[in-house]
Amino acid sequence: MNAIDETLFLYINALAGKSNNFDSLVRMISGNVLLKGAVPMLGLWFLWFWRTPRQQKTRVQLLGVLIVSMAAIACGRLLQFALPHRMRPLHAQPEGFNLAYGVNPLTLDGWSSMPSDHAVMFFAIAFSLVAIDRVIGVLAILHAMLFVSLPRIFLGFHYPGDIVIGAILAAVMVFALFSLVSRQVTRWRIVALADSYPQIFYPVLFILTLEIATMFDAVRQLLGYAATLIRSWSSG
Repeated sequence: MNAIDETLFLYINALAGKSNNFDSLVRMISGNVLLKGAVPMLGLWFLWFWRTPRQQKTRVQLLGVLIVSMAAIACGRLLQFALPHRMRPLHAQPEGFNLAYGVNPLTLDGWSSMPSDHAVMFFAIAFSLVAIDRVIGVLAILHAMLFVSLPRIFLGFHYPGDIVIGAILAAVMVFALFSLVSRQVTRWRIVALADSYPQIFYPVLFILTLEIATMFDAVRQLLGYAATLIRSWSSG
């Protein structure tokens, strides 16, 4: 499997390092929040305000999407630490590897490649959206493949197998949790808060979708800074 994975990776990576303009385009797609994280959140907000006879049920399911996606990225992070460490192709640099222009070879150094937490989260969102609206869900799957996963393979951040395992994990989590979480959202009447306390509900929902769109970068920065302070105080 590793040989197949490496062969597929080298096939996708073959064009890297050939054109500065093309590589910069792929880097921009990979790192741009509007092209990456904002797209599925745009679909979510569209469905939230789309007036249909089943709008209330749709809103319940959309909150389920957010909860499952947060559980997915947490699971992906935990598995990166729990599973045996796998070097990213950017660091392993198999024979035939091409370093894309502008990519720092030390990017993500020390972080395991398996599974892709990007794949886990974005495919979890996409698979959940399929249960709500098939067209938007399929578009979200294509987005997760073409705009999230493929650029990360091209740049050497992941092997194709990392993406596949991430997508499989996402599918398992959606299958196991989506219906259960949606039922709990209904039981706790969370959607009713949107009408009762819109001045609180919608700012919180906005911040939550913003953090999901950015892979919780701001939260991780705050936690990292807090951890640094705690270490400095304990050592001082």
